[in-house]
Amino acid sequence: MGLVLPICLEALAFRRDAADRDVRIAATVVSAAMPVVAAHMLLYTPEADAVRAAFRDVFGWKHVEDHPGWLIFAMPPSELGIHPSEGSTKHEICLMCDDLESTMAELRAKGIEFRGEPQDQGFGIVTTMLLPGGVEVLLYESKHQTPLDL
Repeated sequence: MGLVLPICLEALAFRRDAADRDVRIAATVVSAAMPVVAAHMLLYTPEADAVRAAFRDVFGWKHVEDHPGWLIFAMPPSELGIHPSEGSTKHEICLMCDDLESTMAELRAKGIEFRGEPQDQGFGIVTTMLLPGGVEVLLYESKHQTPLDL
């Protein structure tokens, strides 16, 4: 079995103080194993070879070749955000960078195109990368707290 992700549960004990308020007096952390070992993300496009080449040659991501030409890439560290919607469901793949302006310049020099100018969306400065085959991937410089250093 691969890496097991822990799930931590905190059990709290309280007592009432002189002002009749709850006061935390103890905490116990209990770990349980969760058998999810990784996330596998998929991009579908009629130009799969060109998109694979972009992640291999432009982004320089390490990969394995499961079948001839069928590349599976190691991803940078990731985080998962759950957002409310107005009833629809969807998912997105977004890539993060430390400096959007310099990252865009480097990617443009390697042939990646972008739609429009970066916009401040509150959670970060955002743009959309246009990859081969019509694949659009959000790229942003985060302004929100991140769990990546946990």
